[in-house]
Amino acid sequence: LYIPRTSKLKNVPLFVEALKIYQNKYGRKLNAVLITGNLNNNNDEKSLEIINEINQKTGNINDYVQLLGHVPYSEIPKYYSRAKFTVLTSLIEGKNRTIQESMSCNTPIIVFKDHNKWARGPHEIFYGDSGLYVPEFSAESFADTIHYGLTN
Repeated sequence: LYIPRTSKLKNVPLFVEALKIYQNKYGRKLNAVLITGNLNNNNDEKSLEIINEINQKTGNINDYVQLLGHVPYSEIPKYYSRAKFTVLTSLIEGKNRTIQESMSCNTPIIVFKDHNKWARGPHEIFYGDSGLYVPEFSAESFADTIHYGLTN
């Protein structure tokens, strides 16, 4: 499950590229859900730019993720609870409520180890076994971390 805003900082193309790598490398298609209020809105210039970037890297975005537009806030916990993981591909965020919402639904998180590293200093993003850290900022490393999480 991935719930980003439409922004270059969210690295949505990297996430879809990781799904393509996962499918090619491990021979299994993941059931990934991408919820963002306007990514599939053809009238939004930012959304079109991001979709075009994804399609250039991966072919067709719909081959790798189920795109959902606006989902009522009251429905979001159902998506968290059904997910094996919640992913966060940004490196810089303000206080991101996705992490807390995911944890409150007992859904592990996958984030880059450098997520907000300058703001959080030596503090952990999450504690214990609440998620996994992707060791390097690459789509392949992200795909490998997803695989590790699903098999362990």
